Amino acid sequence: MLGKSGNGIDGYWFSVIVAAVGAILIFAAIIRGSIMFFGFIKGYYAIRTINDLSINVIGIAFNFVIPLIGGVLLLLSGRKLFEIEKNYHKNSIRSWSKSKKKIYGNKMIKNMLSQTENQIIEIIRQRNGYVLQSDLVGLSGYSKVKVHRIIKSLENKGIIRRTRHGITNKIFLVNSQPS
Repeated sequence: MLGKSGNGIDGYWFSVIVAAVGAILIFAAIIRGSIMFFGFIKGYYAIRTINDLSINVIGIAFNFVIPLIGGVLLLLSGRKLFEIEKNYHKNSIRSWSKSKKKIYGNKMIKNMLSQTENQIIEIIRQRNGYVLQSDLVGLSGYSKVKVHRIIKSLENKGIIRRTRHGITNKIFLVNSQPS
């Protein structure tokens, strides 16, 4: 949402930077306010006329109150931006996981897969939605390594699931739909 790269990292760092600037402002305001307070106690700021009072009030406002309020606002804004970013990504992950259940039924997604991925999916579909990985090597004509990489890619995309089956894996289509 806030990030340009789409992965949320930019938005996350933006909210961290806003909150950090707010925290630094608060810290600086507290330090400056403490220095001013001890200066008043020690008598460094003598108030003899109304002009001295107005200068000191303006000094307190610009050196303590305004940075403190600004820091608090920035800190709270950074926290809110972080919550917005977190909720945005939580909702996008939730909607992605709902949509991946229908992933192979969607023709557009099917077109986004590579030819080898589509070939492996077709082999699994022809075998009633599941096949042993060792059989898949023979049926596809690809090497063990290539089949493993294709299966790993399809599993990461949520299209297939694999379980151990002796010394090989059993490969299942997730929510397989009839062709």
